[in-house]
Amino acid sequence: MVSRCCAAGNNKYPPSKRNRQKRDWHLINMILDRIPCALFSERLPELIKLGRPAIVTELFRGQPLEQISDRQKVGELLGTTKVTISQNYINANLERVRNYQSGIRAPKELGRTPGTFAQYMDLIARDPASRCAVCEEPTPSNLLDGIDLHTFGIDTVVGGCRNATPLNPAPSTTANSLMFVANGGNSSDLHADGDGRDVLLYQGFGRKRVVLFPSEAAPRLHPIANYSTVPIARMDEAERTAFITYAGGVEHVLIPGEALFMPAFIWHHFDYLDLSMSISFRFGGISDPEAQALLRTVHLDHYTQNIIVGTRDPARAELCQTAARRLCAAVVQSYPSTREQFRTLRALAAECHRSTLLPGSRPYLSGIIEAEEFLDGGLSGYYSKPPNGSALYRGLWWLQENIRDLLRRWGRKLAYWA
Repeated sequence: MVSRCCAAGNNKYPPSKRNRQKRDWHLINMILDRIPCALFSERLPELIKLGRPAIVTELFRGQPLEQISDRQKVGELLGTTKVTISQNYINANLERVRNYQSGIRAPKELGRTPGTFAQYMDLIARDPASRCAVCEEPTPSNLLDGIDLHTFGIDTVVGGCRNATPLNPAPSTTANSLMFVANGGNSSDLHADGDGRDVLLYQGFGRKRVVLFPSEAAPRLHPIANYSTVPIARMDEAERTAFITYAGGVEHVLIPGEALFMPAFIWHHFDYLDLSMSISFRFGGISDPEAQALLRTVHLDHYTQNIIVGTRDPARAELCQTAARRLCAAVVQSYPSTREQFRTLRALAAECHRSTLLPGSRPYLSGIIEAEEFLDGGLSGYYSKPPNGSALYRGLWWLQENIRDLLRRWGRKLAYWA
């Protein structure tokens, strides 16, 4: 078992002297406490306030879910269970980018194939290097029988997140449970979940290495929306250690029976060291009304993410609530196009983030051209919602947006062919 906080060591990515002085303590001292289940509920408010992850031990000691540490037993329980076999989501997103670049509409279910648990196990037995996984599948009901999470304020556990979204959040006392299974060598690349909920991830059979970064480390992760562009899975150990040190992260190898607590919007990357299985429980999460409104109405990037997270810290909550109201007010203004709306709101979110959480600082020195600038036409689709008005007015709005999209796509096709 390995757990380490990379706060020192060989640093290939040294921050400037000025940035070292400005860095928040989280980026220097992110730690991963090991907490017995009996004490976790007492520590939970503190972990949430600080945005700090933790390892929870003995979470399901003596409960039926403990049996998923036995791979053979899981195969017997889930063999005929229907699942979706998914392409690694970063690969799927890259395919969407290629389609967007070349002016092709991407299929809605790109890289997703229906099957059974047994069929997935057969697939990876035939192709041990496969990048396919069973990811974010509703946890089967026979694995959830007898689960007790009342000490954490969870009254109900539901398999799947079909009806739980930022637009329709689940009650804080309801946990939505998802199943993850993948073969050794696979990975879940660096990202932050977009629903604003806290997560307990329970490790069944096999081992997974997790790399975690606090929400305020996002600029150093060079994200597009809530996905990092840093390829941790392709780094060797020295490179990974240096990068974790640079961005203020921590890594740990999860073994069967351990659980990982991740507060909302923490950045996380998983490497599957063996064929392994995990079960997650998404619960609680962002409760401030201003933050919930921001999560529902404004696109998610690392600026809005950190404003939302800031509402959980009493010392910063009022400033972040003011910033959230300012952004929500800007959403309902009129804009010439959805693309212009995205650009305007992203610039405003960056300004609100600096003035609220980093007063007196300069913008983070990233690339001269940011990744979003290549993709803002695609990312602006978040705001493709017709305004209020008559059916005729809304129909004309959609026609105008579709014509603009058609012209942009044909322009990209011509450039691609050229």
